[in-house]
Amino acid sequence: MRESKRLTFSITLSAVPRTAAVTRPDERRILDAVRNLVREIRLTSTATHHGEQLSAAQAFVLQTLLDSPGLRINDLADQTSTDQSSVSVVVQKLADSGLVVKERSTADKRAFEVHLTAAGRSLAKKTPVAPQLRLLAGVRKMRPADRRTLATLLEQWLTALGVVDTAPPMLGEDSKSVPRRRTGR
Repeated sequence: MRESKRLTFSITLSAVPRTAAVTRPDERRILDAVRNLVREIRLTSTATHHGEQLSAAQAFVLQTLLDSPGLRINDLADQTSTDQSSVSVVVQKLADSGLVVKERSTADKRAFEVHLTAAGRSLAKKTPVAPQLRLLAGVRKMRPADRRTLATLLEQWLTALGVVDTAPPMLGEDSKSVPRRRTGR
């Protein structure tokens, strides 16, 4: 019988100081914000293609290509504020489903552009607005200094949790890899 090697992350209530009553309203605000984000993503991931669920990441790429047709993978990654390798995975799934095609660029024969198929264009138009587009729109309404502060604080929080994955999958896309965690050793 093989032993299961699972990384565990545990915290006990004793790690919370007894004087935490003062900070608990902030903790509640943070968790409420996270819950609202998760709910928003879950509720807006409802589009289907041939009876199969379309992920939020796939909807995001389709809608980005609807607004900016013929992007190269690197440009699509930039437009979606995502790592190139993560967006490539989503594009390949969309290509396998017949929603996008990759065509050689006329400007640069070494590069490929991603285009919506008729089915992809139709689905992009009727799919609810991808949650990432709403999240980015909200972030872009913030002052640049506030955006930097938010990014720094989120990174600090993830570091405190031990999450060190530097190239996470696109938001709303399943990943076969488990995020690496620091074990504190």
